Amino acid sequence: MQKKKKKKKKKKKKKKKNSTKKKKKKKKNKINNNNKKNKHNNVVDFTWSRIRLFDHLAVILIYEELLKNPLCKITNVYESETRKYKPYPLNTLQMTKLVSIYFKISSKECMMLAEKLYNKGYISYPRTETNYFPDSMNLHKIINELRKNDNFGWYANKLCEEHKYQKPRKGKMNDKAHPPIHPVKNMNKSLKVEEKEWKLYEFICKHFLAVCSNDAIGYNTKVTAKIQEEQFFCKGLKIKEKNYLEIYTYEKWNDKIIPSFQVDDEFYPTSLLIEEGITQPPKYLSESNLLTLMDKFSIGTDATMHEHIENIQKRNYVIKNSKSLFIPTNLGIALVQSYKKFKDIGIDLTDPSLRAKMEKDMSLVASGVKQKNEIIRNYIDIMKYIYQEIYNRIDVLDKNIHYYLNNPDQLSYT
Repeated sequence: MQKKKKKKKKKKKKKKKNSTKKKKKKKKNKINNNNKKNKHNNVVDFTWSRIRLFDHLAVILIYEELLKNPLCKITNVYESETRKYKPYPLNTLQMTKLVSIYFKISSKECMMLAEKLYNKGYISYPRTETNYFPDSMNLHKIINELRKNDNFGWYANKLCEEHKYQKPRKGKMNDKAHPPIHPVKNMNKSLKVEEKEWKLYEFICKHFLAVCSNDAIGYNTKVTAKIQEEQFFCKGLKIKEKNYLEIYTYEKWNDKIIPSFQVDDEFYPTSLLIEEGITQPPKYLSESNLLTLMDKFSIGTDATMHEHIENIQKRNYVIKNSKSLFIPTNLGIALVQSYKKFKDIGIDLTDPSLRAKMEKDMSLVASGVKQKNEIIRNYIDIMKYIYQEIYNRIDVLDKNIHYYLNNPDQLSYT
């Protein structure tokens, strides 16, 4: 059921009362200096502090009351330093997620390109869960190598010559086999490599340089105001130092300039508006979203996740649309619905917990906590039971899949 939501916003044009001409001029100049390109730089949106109400009548009554006397008074101005943190060192999962977002390259293709770059000696081993560099690793040597690059060598020079280098952040993942993905050897675009291969190499290099930089620094401003007893707010941001964002242009962090307010300033809004909307259903999954959920529920490893995603497409359980979102097919939904019919005998093949536990136990074997033979015997017994039960009721599976495929109106995602 869709619920209506009500949200009030008001635009406030600075029309100050009881302020001197000099004071007005100062504020106007400050706004213009900070926002010359914005022809509406003396206008700012304030948002209702309640954000939304689901009672239409209540919103209308409050709105009509405010219209009687809409004089607005600034109650507080908060200013604080803020940071946009640089990324962690790159592991396989993060690489495939980010590449799918920034370049619309699938995780399968990303891994193929990464393998090519690795085999040519340009990057480190691309299958790793580790997201922090050991202290013993000489990162300055890698930065020096990247100074030769025609496209981003200028930033590597900056890290070296202007002493802008900062130690990378330390993540919590370590597969104890390979370091994070990083460039090993410089490659210039003039080599005329495949476009996607270059994009991936450039991304890995820029990510590494960003990791060795400082966080971006800015200043937040939050202004609160009230009309009668209703509270409103607006927020602004002024970036002081871009730092890693100079090279890591994949991420955005933009100034949001607002006029300079002071407590007890009073003015009338140019408009007072009600915005109406409805709750929205969740969107289909992107590849990045899917990889995040697979990681959360331990479906596959960094070395196999992209293969699982490729397989469900090959088997026509899902298709990828023009916006790179995964749409479940009737076959995929029918299979899930049919598997759910076995829950009454304690088997739910749609639940990822069994596979997740298996992956976890294999990791414990690798680390020496559990014995290999014990784990093998345990899961053979479990799989034998599941196979036998489904085999004995294979007609149930067939009938349900047949029913759902022939009655698509009965398909659901629940």
